[in-house]
Amino acid sequence: MAERDGFKRWLQGTGSACQNKDGAGSPARETEACGHMDEGREAEIALGGWDRLGADAVRVRHQVFVLEQAVPPELELDGEDAACLHAVAYGAGGRPVGTGRLLPDGHIGRMAVLPGARGRGTGGRILRALVEAGRRAGHARLVLHAQIRAGGFYRAHGFVAEGEPFMEAGIEHCLMALDCTRPLVWESPGGNGEGRTTWPE
Repeated sequence: MAERDGFKRWLQGTGSACQNKDGAGSPARETEACGHMDEGREAEIALGGWDRLGADAVRVRHQVFVLEQAVPPELELDGEDAACLHAVAYGAGGRPVGTGRLLPDGHIGRMAVLPGARGRGTGGRILRALVEAGRRAGHARLVLHAQIRAGGFYRAHGFVAEGEPFMEAGIEHCLMALDCTRPLVWESPGGNGEGRTTWPE
């Protein structure tokens, strides 16, 4: 309970730090104040609570998980969202094209990017924003349930597989973890825009 309360206080602080000078504006504009916009890239990343970003996150998640991957809606919306920090990627015209979330216990999940925005580095920028947020929140270790076909993407960002594969929502997954006590270096994106993570010697 204390861990969740501490994360909630930190989350509230993150939301206030992302406000524009006038306290208003779209999430995409607020992204600039947070320093999460990659210059020259199509997608901009906004971080915030469910009350501010939930509607846009649901639009992306429903398209990817429910319609594309046939995950039952009652499993996709699990009741945890109100306690999470959310990241939403906004493309041209402020349209939400990707999302992910960070739970109070350091679990990253609900990583999703719309088909038209894939291969442009959007997923990598969402993941990096959540990892950086988790480190600032004091997590020494971040974990996620990666779909097996996406394992290479997470390995490129420093996550290591642990244990045996398992089924979740009818899709094969594996547990992957990131050691946040080691200094991370986000390398420049390659041809697919995703980049990779290394640790200085």
